[in-house]
Amino acid sequence: MNNLLVKTIAAGRLNNAVDLVTLYVKEHSDSVTSQMVREGEMNMRQALFLYLQNEDLLNEVKPYLSSLTKNLESSFNLSTTSDMSSPLMTSSFVN
Repeated sequence: MNNLLVKTIAAGRLNNAVDLVTLYVKEHSDSVTSQMVREGEMNMRQALFLYLQNEDLLNEVKPYLSSLTKNLESSFNLSTTSDMSSPLMTSSFVN
């Protein structure tokens, strides 16, 4: 799962990565990630970042997430504070 998720994010397919985590959470309801998602009433994009954090993958995918955010900002003419300023992209989630 982890390798597939990293490759999916590296390929710029963030929505597919969210879909993978959605399936993971449904199939592994006893996992720490799944329990935290249910308890925190998170959306699945937040669950993706939680999964990456729990599996110690954030540093591995961080370069891809940064480039995806830049691409989204330029494609949609977003300000630089859009996604990267969210609580999930700050503090321990990315650092």
